[in-house]
Amino acid sequence: MLRCIIFFGLLGTWFCAMAQSNNFIFTNYTTAQGLPDNNVQSIIQDSRGFLWIGTAEGLSRFDGKNFKNFFAAKNDSILKGNNFNDIYEYKKGHLVMNNYSQVICFNSYTEQFYLPGFSSLGYLRITKGAKQPGFYLTGPDKAYITDEK
Repeated sequence: MLRCIIFFGLLGTWFCAMAQSNNFIFTNYTTAQGLPDNNVQSIIQDSRGFLWIGTAEGLSRFDGKNFKNFFAAKNDSILKGNNFNDIYEYKKGHLVMNNYSQVICFNSYTEQFYLPGFSSLGYLRITKGAKQPGFYLTGPDKAYITDEK
C-alpha cells in the first residue's frame, strides 16, 4: 500500500512538472510603433534576418527595432496600390508578393519594386507549396507551377 501511495505521489509530481509552461514574452507592434496598418496580412523572415510585413496600407521591413515602410508612388507604373500579401523570398534579397491581382517583386538591396518576367501572363496570384520547391501561379482560367528559378 505504501508503495502504491509513493508511486502515485511521484506520478502526480511528474505530471505537474510536465504541465509547467514556458514564459513567452510578446510585444505588440501597431501603427504607433511604425507599422503602416494594424491589420497584418503576411509576414516572413528573409535570409538576412529582416521581417517583411505586408499590410493593406504598405509593405514594412522590421530589423528588430525599427520599421521601414514602402508605399506605392502616385501614378506608379508597377504597383496598383498599397495592399501587399503572400510574401515570399525567392532568392537572397529578392521578394515576390501579391499586390492586388498581380505578382510583383522587390529587390531589398536597391529597395525597388519590379515586375517578374512572367508578368505578361496577366493577372495572377502567387502561393508557395509547403513541401515542394517553386511557386504556384493561379489566375482566371489558368494555373502554373514554377521551379525555384
